[in-house]
Amino acid sequence: MLRVIPLGGLGEIGLNSMVFECRDELLLVDAGLLFPPPELPGVELIIPDFGYLRDAAAQLGPVLLTHAHGTTSARCRSCSASARSRSMAPASPSR
Repeated sequence: MLRVIPLGGLGEIGLNSMVFECRDELLLVDAGLLFPPPELPGVELIIPDFGYLRDAAAQLGPVLLTHAHGTTSARCRSCSASARSRSMAPASPSR
């Protein structure tokens, strides 16, 4: 069974992050953030709730970035720091 767990970014710009879970392995798609609006003075960044990943860190497998903007990739370092490391070769571009 495939479970789809949105962590942020649905219906808004920024916070893009979603987990796909299948057979006790997690695939993280994007790990973004949101720059706060002017109405939130003193807030530097808004981040998704990665509590689900902290609780299931041993299951975290690949991280897929759809593109390399800060709103999709900025949280990768902190996500991977709490999970097991896994080396992966980059995929070849489609022709």
